[in-house]
Amino acid sequence: MRQLFLGVDAGGTKTTAVIATSDGEVLTYGVGGPANILEDGEDKVRRSLKKAVSDVLKAYDEVNFSVFGLPVIGEVKGIEDTLSNIIEEELNIKPDLLVNDVVVGWAGGTGCNDGIHVVAGTGTIAYGRKGETSVRIGGWGSLADDEGSAYYIGIETMRECFQQSDGRKPRTQLIELVFDSLELSDIFDLCMWVNTLEENERRNKIAGIAPITLKAALRGDRSASEILGKSGAEIARLAITGVKRLHLDDPLITYSGGVLLNNEIVRASFEKEIEKVISSARIRKPLLSPALGAILLCFEQKGIPIDDVLINTLKKVDKYDI
Repeated sequence: MRQLFLGVDAGGTKTTAVIATSDGEVLTYGVGGPANILEDGEDKVRRSLKKAVSDVLKAYDEVNFSVFGLPVIGEVKGIEDTLSNIIEEELNIKPDLLVNDVVVGWAGGTGCNDGIHVVAGTGTIAYGRKGETSVRIGGWGSLADDEGSAYYIGIETMRECFQQSDGRKPRTQLIELVFDSLELSDIFDLCMWVNTLEENERRNKIAGIAPITLKAALRGDRSASEILGKSGAEIARLAITGVKRLHLDDPLITYSGGVLLNNEIVRASFEKEIEKVISSARIRKPLLSPALGAILLCFEQKGIPIDDVLINTLKKVDKYDI
């Protein structure tokens, strides 16, 4: 009888669930909304998990092993029990392994091999492993951390707009692009916009400014390019710190998240800063999406060898949206 495995990747933007067999055949997948319990609240986490996972589970009587990667794990005492209870109540399944979502990103990025994986999306975090030793860097939330993230880019862009508006910096096209994109008339509207955001929408709304900054940079705006360059340098610091802490030689560094995957200016800065410090670093896109990384962790936990054949089988169906 074939074994079935459930992998779930939940983040600040969406939740993805996958069921696969032990030979790497992906049978089905589902997608839900964001699931950061601190940023989005418990009700939204419950809805997102249910939307992504419940229909996937209904199609199959039982899974042999499940791995859930969710934000906030390892950041707040007792949160693992809270999230485990939510999963049981909403999905009627007890997770076999519950980890921070950066861990499933690492598994998909490196194929469960020694190395560092950086997630740079709405927030930022890095995770690495060498043998049995693991490290985690960053990811302490938007209020005090998340340097380099889309949220960081959004905050830095608004700061630039305020400083350009009152003459502390020369005015560039960035400020007008922000006004036009957010349908604002002037700097007073921007001030009102940011200060009246609801708490549960603040992080994602501000992170949503990042594509505007990229648009301005691609049009040659110096101030926007500087913000994106700083973003790449901050994300690089996460990876460099992980390499140093694990004492990795010729380190493998992989990455995921919209900021690094979709923003070529940030990515170029990220790679340049790493290569300045670690010339032997092997920087590449992930082998598999984080949801399929969760499947690899299922295999690892069950003692199923992860070889090139298995990776390539999963790659055939991986659109990086799974």
